[in-house]
Amino acid sequence: MIYMSINTHDYDNDVRVMTGAFYPGNRIVTDTALRNDCDLCVEVIVESVKVHICVTPEGGKEHIIDCDSPENDRKVIRNMLKRRLYDVYSFLRSFWCPSLFRHCVSS
Repeated sequence: MIYMSINTHDYDNDVRVMTGAFYPGNRIVTDTALRNDCDLCVEVIVESVKVHICVTPEGGKEHIIDCDSPENDRKVIRNMLKRRLYDVYSFLRSFWCPSLFRHCVSS
């Protein structure tokens, strides 16, 4: 199971799709009561042009990314968020997918 917390619905689907691509078949839950039972915790906070991402595998080290968008544009922030998640998930899973990366930066 994967715990996901995101403070805005604007990017909810983007985070779910990217997470599902790297962790296929894993159920994504948002109930905080289940957080400690999950194999992976993904927490995203988007505030204006600032994005905070924390990805923590069970029993592993937190991977924290704080970044600023050059502009307050939904498409720019969405692409930045997907790229950062791609980087973290690629590192954690030792998996790189060129076609998924192209999708990250073009949609």
